[in-house]
Amino acid sequence: MRMLHREFLRAFGFAVLALFATHTFVLAQADDAAKKPEESTPEKKSVTPGGASLTDVEFLLQLREAQKAFDEAVQSVNLPGSTRIKPKFNPEKIPDVTKAANSLLESMNRIIASDRVAALRKEETQIKKLSFLYEAVRYDPTTFAPIRDGFVSEMFEKAKKEEGDDRRLSALLAAYKLKEEFVDSDKPVEKTGAALEEFVKEYPRSVFGLNLYMSWANNLVENGDIPHGIEAYKAIKARYHEPKLSILDSLIFRLELIGKPAEIVGPAFDGKEFNIDAYKGKVVLVDVWASWCGPCVDRFDIIKGIYEKYHDKGFEVVGISLDDKREDVKSILDRYALPWVNIFFEPKEAEGRSFENPLAAKLQISYIPALFLIDKEGKYIGTDYPDLAKLESAIASSLGLEGPIPDPPKEEPAAAETETK
Repeated sequence: MRMLHREFLRAFGFAVLALFATHTFVLAQADDAAKKPEESTPEKKSVTPGGASLTDVEFLLQLREAQKAFDEAVQSVNLPGSTRIKPKFNPEKIPDVTKAANSLLESMNRIIASDRVAALRKEETQIKKLSFLYEAVRYDPTTFAPIRDGFVSEMFEKAKKEEGDDRRLSALLAAYKLKEEFVDSDKPVEKTGAALEEFVKEYPRSVFGLNLYMSWANNLVENGDIPHGIEAYKAIKARYHEPKLSILDSLIFRLELIGKPAEIVGPAFDGKEFNIDAYKGKVVLVDVWASWCGPCVDRFDIIKGIYEKYHDKGFEVVGISLDDKREDVKSILDRYALPWVNIFFEPKEAEGRSFENPLAAKLQISYIPALFLIDKEGKYIGTDYPDLAKLESAIASSLGLEGPIPDPPKEEPAAAETETK
């Protein structure tokens, strides 16, 4: 099932650089360890500075909880319209991020310093710590830049001992530096492209070259520089030959739709013929989905909420179902009470639809959920919105509003009455 989203592309980008780094660096350590078998030792516990005894599993559970708290704090601090290149933070939330970051840093340091945790786990945590510190500096440079710089210096000393062409740690350190100085900055495209070329020449065997290019292309598109983003994606296709990168063909096609008139015609679920031209003068969201696509179905309530807030302002939604069976479509429409038009092509005898659906083929859909935003003139203005808050901001802007409409206050549940005697 091709239930993929553009987060998949982020997986090739820097969002998972630490994962690739951990994998490649720790595998090297594992190879060394395999050559030098150690005697097994009876399980023991580590004593924390506070005196509590913890096993390595408990250390890792603490780390996971601290990482979750940090991720939630980061999510709350980013304002609508924030991008990697042009971040927008809520200053009132920065202390929450700093507090969560300090807690996560403490958990990582405990693992690295513990005599109970396996050597490979420590190496893995060090790589994650490097990734985390670069992220923390974005939100609180005063607190975390000195810590980051000191840790980087330590890692550079280790990197000096690397030999041969496969210098994993050296490549990782250079990649983070390049990302901060160029990829996540608003430096001219030519300078960033040249810096990436230099990195690839210096570390031709490193997977981080692909990660950097993907992160750069994603940032360009997210920041609205569609032409350069398309060029970057095409350069990735030309340079690298990863089979999974075939997904870029669909993304490039869809990005090239932007500015072109939308041509969406097909049978609505109720049997009437639908033509997108009927919605000229309105802002339209086209949502390609299927009942078997969990991520598609999971966000229907959110899209429905956006529809209800902006419908009377001139906003419409059009769904395109890739289902093969009418009853599957009906079950979703009934369950979520979707009020907008949904296009559904009845499969011909012995013929499935899914991604061979006429509109899916026309739009080169190779993964779902897939979203397209169309302006009042009937032209494509955006595609792929993994962050639905950014989608709402784009809708509000296209409708001529100053910003997103605030959500209505949630009703507090009525307090249970207690009987008094």
